Amino acid sequence: MIIFLYGKDSYRSRQHVKKMQEKFIADRDPQELNTQRVSCKEDLAESIMGTIYASPFLAEKRMVVLDNCISVMPDDFLTMLTQKINDSAIPASTVLVFWESGDVFKKKTQKTLATLLAKQPYSQKFDHLNGLQLVQWVVSETKKREGEIYQSAAQLLVDGVGSDMWCISGIIDQLIAYCSGNSITIKEVHLFVEKSYDDSIFTLVDSIITKNPKKVFGMLQQQYSNGKDAIYVFAMVLRQVKILLQMRDVFEQEDTLQSVALAKRLSLHPFVVKKTLPIMRKHTMTQLVALHKALLGVDIGIKTGAGDQKLLVDVFVGEWCVAK
Repeated sequence: MIIFLYGKDSYRSRQHVKKMQEKFIADRDPQELNTQRVSCKEDLAESIMGTIYASPFLAEKRMVVLDNCISVMPDDFLTMLTQKINDSAIPASTVLVFWESGDVFKKKTQKTLATLLAKQPYSQKFDHLNGLQLVQWVVSETKKREGEIYQSAAQLLVDGVGSDMWCISGIIDQLIAYCSGNSITIKEVHLFVEKSYDDSIFTLVDSIITKNPKKVFGMLQQQYSNGKDAIYVFAMVLRQVKILLQMRDVFEQEDTLQSVALAKRLSLHPFVVKKTLPIMRKHTMTQLVALHKALLGVDIGIKTGAGDQKLLVDVFVGEWCVAK
């Protein structure tokens, strides 16, 4: 069996993989001897194939999850894997799951394999939820976590944060803890959405782009001292860089837009646009694209459990700030 999970909404696709693994372990692999997740890297080609072709240990099936195989692995490996799938040469005993954190594949070998996998019966694309769908997801997800949120409050949360599911998920947890069993209202959401727009995040992102390590590390430590964990801070930084890219793209096509019109065009909170505009004007698209690419590498590391979250963030800052 081959399963392909991909799309811009990496949060929901990630959660789907987690549920599949948990079900497989509960039903077929209680000792967790036949469940393996691989964070793909170019130098792992041989071991990945060995993992796919390994026989189950005292069981009928194995589950192998390949994280970002299409977007990371070299052309010759992707060509070979495409051929094996076309030839039905993947062992029937292996449940092979391809998870991709996006849906854009630029190289020919990537597109070929992605197209083939998308035709599989168990292929699922996770696009960003928006509008009423996203509001209903917030209400439903809050209930799953044993909380309750009014629809009006969920709408305010979506309006304030946008479609960043990682950020929304973190705020839901904070709201549930803060309300201590009481229903979440507009009042509480206002409090936490305002917190998510902490001015220091804008300054932190600006300092990262300009590669000021002393200032960046000092601001990170201040965030940690204020009770923010590394994954929350990183999610806010990544979100802000994405917003900078969106704004820069629009700005280069139409540089006369005012902040209110820009906020409406990009479905962003006016406060965010107002605070981001001065930073956006200081930096080029090339700078922002390079930073976004580097951040995505850290994002993959965090979501695949490649190491301690705080360490991954700190190492990124150190490497980014000293790079020419």
